[in-house]
Amino acid sequence: MNQIPPDTTVYNLPTSPPSWDRLGIFYIAWAAVWTTLVFSSMVFCWINRTSPILRIRGLPLSFGAIVLLHSYWILAQITYPIAHTMPLVLAYDIQFFFMGIYFPLGIALFHASNLRFLHVAKLQKQFTHQALRMKSRGCDGANTSWLCRFRNMGYTKRIMSFISIGMTIQVLLTVACWFAVKKYHPTYGLPGTEMKSTTLPAQLAELGRGWEWWPSLVWQFIWTWLWIHLSIMMFEIFTVFVPAVQVIRLWMLNKWAADINAKWETHPQDSALTSSKSDEWNLSALSMAEKGKPMDFPDSEMGDRVITMRALEHVLTENPAPLLEFSALNDFSGENIAFLTRAAHWKTSWPTKRPTADQCLKVYNGALKIYANFISPLDAEFPLNLPSADLKRLESIFEKPASMLRGAARVNPAIPFDFDGPMPRSRSDFETDATTFYAQYTGDIPVAFDEAVFDTVQDHIKYLVLTNTWPKFVAEMQSRRRSGETSRSISTAASKTTTASRISSKISSIISSIF
Repeated sequence: MNQIPPDTTVYNLPTSPPSWDRLGIFYIAWAAVWTTLVFSSMVFCWINRTSPILRIRGLPLSFGAIVLLHSYWILAQITYPIAHTMPLVLAYDIQFFFMGIYFPLGIALFHASNLRFLHVAKLQKQFTHQALRMKSRGCDGANTSWLCRFRNMGYTKRIMSFISIGMTIQVLLTVACWFAVKKYHPTYGLPGTEMKSTTLPAQLAELGRGWEWWPSLVWQFIWTWLWIHLSIMMFEIFTVFVPAVQVIRLWMLNKWAADINAKWETHPQDSALTSSKSDEWNLSALSMAEKGKPMDFPDSEMGDRVITMRALEHVLTENPAPLLEFSALNDFSGENIAFLTRAAHWKTSWPTKRPTADQCLKVYNGALKIYANFISPLDAEFPLNLPSADLKRLESIFEKPASMLRGAARVNPAIPFDFDGPMPRSRSDFETDATTFYAQYTGDIPVAFDEAVFDTVQDHIKYLVLTNTWPKFVAEMQSRRRSGETSRSISTAASKTTTASRISSKISSIISSIF
């Protein structure tokens, strides 16, 4: 090993070749493999961003956090093999800025993504609890105070405003600390911050400590873990890999449900058995629902016969409330069931005879409200996941009247789950949703409007529910049923044991008194 000249400092220390020993090769290989996996999963998620599981996630926020955190992670992995190939002070400068900017900003975006996802989950509850419907903030217009206008902003904008302020402060504080400390640049800085040590080992230790590190030290103390920075890998696993696995599982579930539906809907030899079993299940399920108990899905008798469009349509017609609650709270797709029930209710209001002009306007306004609440990218809080052809067809029928009554758009059509528009006004009842927001349209009704205007959309959404939400709902109901039976068995066994224990104790006391 070459001897270091006595006059060597951190400012003139010569560079060294990269360390290509076994540990150095491991770090480089590990960084390359993990980076390939992470970015491949990100590409996979982005390609499948229209999947119900990914639509409710803020992928731009999540991916921004992953890029920043992964940049810091890569720096940590390649420090050992290549850190000595650059000037020492430059290496510490890079480390300082990555620890002070990239990592904190990545954590901030990660929390923003989580807060946004939590907000989406809370919004889904409005489909099952009327009291949770969003109400007006009570202040609007340019003449109100800035605080009032800020409160009237969408949730994402308000959250991102706070986080952006914190990120800006973090960046400015990190840059200011670097410019203020002379040991990183001896020609300028605050007096008293220059390098005080004279030996190289002491100077190395002094570069890595000092008050200028405290903005990043807090983040490191809370979030990081040494060696391979396991915490960042966990962020990436739950942000990228878990959603990718969920998408694959959803594909498998969709195929399984579609195959089961095709099996039982196309077997004429089993139609009589299926009908009788279905009728028996229908009566049982409705009876349980009327008593306020979970719907009964007897897996032992019917197997997978309830994974059919017929069973789904029966529940949607007779008692959609349990399915609506499950889809909103467990599957985050309450808008699908809400739309199906609203569209079916609207269709029953269509005049049976030749409608008058007033009746046509009435049913058109009802359809317009359904379009605004569930389909329009500019108005719906949770726009339905529709094919572009169906969306364009409905826009040609409803969008012009909706724009006349809307005023200003509430949602960015490019990011339908952004929640950045003005807060909607209070809505008293789910069935009359948006009547307080939309005035009655009195213009000409498009020629393409008829009773079947929502039929193709209903069929599409029903199939999505059948292959996605419905199997999960059936499995959940069957699980509750089995849990209830197990609880009753345990309770019965416990009562028997208690009775036997009392009898045994009584006999023992009698024997003891005799002898």
